[in-house]
Amino acid sequence: MRLDGSCGAPIDWIDGARTAHRWRHAAQDRGPPPVHGDGSSEERPVRTRTMARAGSALAAVLIVASLAGCGPSTTAPETAPPVDAAADRAALLAVEERWLAAITSGDRATVEAILAPAYRHINADGVLIDRDEELAGTAPLPVVFNLGEPLIDIVGDTAVLRGINTITQDGSVVDCQRFTDVFIRVGSEWKTLAAQETRLAPEVCAAPAP
Repeated sequence: MRLDGSCGAPIDWIDGARTAHRWRHAAQDRGPPPVHGDGSSEERPVRTRTMARAGSALAAVLIVASLAGCGPSTTAPETAPPVDAAADRAALLAVEERWLAAITSGDRATVEAILAPAYRHINADGVLIDRDEELAGTAPLPVVFNLGEPLIDIVGDTAVLRGINTITQDGSVVDCQRFTDVFIRVGSEWKTLAAQETRLAPEVCAAPAP
């Protein structure tokens, strides 16, 4: 890491190396030292050799900087705050129960508040129903929806709730459906994005306890 905080060799080392490079080539341009009549030669200033060593030291600094100071960051990424899975499951069950009650009571306002704009529903007869059709068909029913065997999976802001809806009238089972509901988190609320039912034989589902 440079002294100014960026990657590379320290600034003072680079400046020194540049000076050494110029001095070394200047010495080479002057040619070999002159030879005197007695056969002896004149010694060059020792600073040329000193600067050569400085250049070698610079190479070592550059290697260390590339390995230690300029590699990828090892700082751990920030993680999202932990999700309260238990609270989400409780909220999803509450929405499901409120939705079933709103369907049988004909509470269109509550059903509308629960359904996401892109909601689609495949009923037990295999008919695809969109949000507008679902709301248009909301009216009081002479039956009770009883939620059983709920199983919830949550992945991020998406949840899948599976269960059995035992439909009773005057205490007797008149229909039984295994269902899958898909929810998405919108702000702080869970909205239903999709629903699908599969009809089971009524005798498969026992009447709920009174």
